[in-house]
Amino acid sequence: MLFLLRGIDLADWQSIRQPGLDEYVEERAKLISMAQSLVGDRSIAEELVQDSWLRWQEQGYPEKAASSIFPRIVRNLAMDWLRHRKVETRWMVQQEPSISAAPESERIAIVRQDVEIAASALAELPERTRKAFRLSRVDGLTYAQIGDRLCVSAPRAHQMVRRAVMLIAVRLEESGAP
Repeated sequence: MLFLLRGIDLADWQSIRQPGLDEYVEERAKLISMAQSLVGDRSIAEELVQDSWLRWQEQGYPEKAASSIFPRIVRNLAMDWLRHRKVETRWMVQQEPSISAAPESERIAIVRQDVEIAASALAELPERTRKAFRLSRVDGLTYAQIGDRLCVSAPRAHQMVRRAVMLIAVRLEESGAP
């Protein structure tokens, strides 16, 4: 048991333990493995499993149900993550410029306008979010590498980049850019 590893007396452990914690600790490796098989990235899987514990605590599920609820929470979080990732990827593919038929000077003017709009949108964001965007889209780093550089988790790095991308998309749409 966890209390033995930490040198805590059993009576003290019973008074401070949180419902579901034993099950969470015992099943954590299996949950990470399951999440990793769904999302394909261990660091994201670990974050999702950690989030499952937070969700568990927020909802106050009965302790008896822990072994069946934790896998469902992790699966739902993984599916949500995949869904968000798919939407972002689809949006990025759809945003490919459709200006190739325009004359060269017109294409240059359109690209310059889009760059100005994107730069203006990025200026609205916090410095770390701008840096995460640059590291991802310009330097080509993975979310795990960005997380290491910015001292955040890979999913948090992903959220920062996604926030920047979505703000740029909104600003381009507002401007009527193609």
